[in-house]
Amino acid sequence: MTHNVESLDLQKLKEQFNLIREKLNKQKIINEKILRESMHEKLSYVEKRYRIQLGITILVVPLLAILFFKLHFHWGFVLLMGIIALVQLGLDTLCYRILDPRNLPNLSMTSAIEKVAKYKKAHTLRTNILIAPAIALIVWTILIASGYSWNIPIILLSSTLMIGAVIRGFLIEKANLRRIDEVLEDIKELKE
Repeated sequence: MTHNVESLDLQKLKEQFNLIREKLNKQKIINEKILRESMHEKLSYVEKRYRIQLGITILVVPLLAILFFKLHFHWGFVLLMGIIALVQLGLDTLCYRILDPRNLPNLSMTSAIEKVAKYKKAHTLRTNILIAPAIALIVWTILIASGYSWNIPIILLSSTLMIGAVIRGFLIEKANLRRIDEVLEDIKELKE
């Protein structure tokens, strides 16, 4: 009799264990789905930023160049602006291809870390390449705005606007890099 009771208890324990295992598997699937949705959202932001930059370079820069020529801006200014935009577009495209945000969530942890590290290195190189010409363009813009004179209010206003634009750009880039790091953490959690 005790043997039958023990057998029944053991059978109930097995059933309970199987039920718990089934619930844990369902929970794991739900967690995985939530992580994948989170990664997709973060990476779609990265793609959106790339598309915006692409659109600005392809549409806005040529329109600005035409406008600046009609307003009799110095051809060197327009050329510098165009070169900076094209170099930035090329470097942004290189960074985007290195990161490959559409395939990043499907990679192994090691491959994902490698891609993100290469992306960050390329992104730093991009920033270092563009910083000097961007400063030159900003200074030239301030000179144009002030009429090449010591018009202090105009210089202060245009400098403030330029500094604000640069800070905004860096904040956007920092948010972009933070999202990529978060995706890397999500991948790590998913692969465990």
